[in-house]
Amino acid sequence: MSLETAHERAGTRYARLKGWTDFKLSFPGKRGAPDRLYAHPRHGVVFVEWKRPGKEPTAQQEIRHAEMRAAGLRVEWFDCVERFIAWIDTFDDTGL
Repeated sequence: MSLETAHERAGTRYARLKGWTDFKLSFPGKRGAPDRLYAHPRHGVVFVEWKRPGKEPTAQQEIRHAEMRAAGLRVEWFDCVERFIAWIDTFDDTGL
């Protein structure tokens, strides 16, 4: 299992504990799409791209993410589970 996969799994387990539902995504014919969709009844939907530590989204992913944001969708990316956990925790702390 890659480090990216390990972080994605750990982050997803944490999100589930915090009441989020998740879906592993596949967009046939749409390169650069995010890895997962996370949904929460109070906080809405966010698409998440998981990267290996120290890596950033590719140019194709940046294009796809920008396209999705322009359509009003929320897209985030994370290269470590700790940053994802901190992000999930902001919803509890701020009531977003």
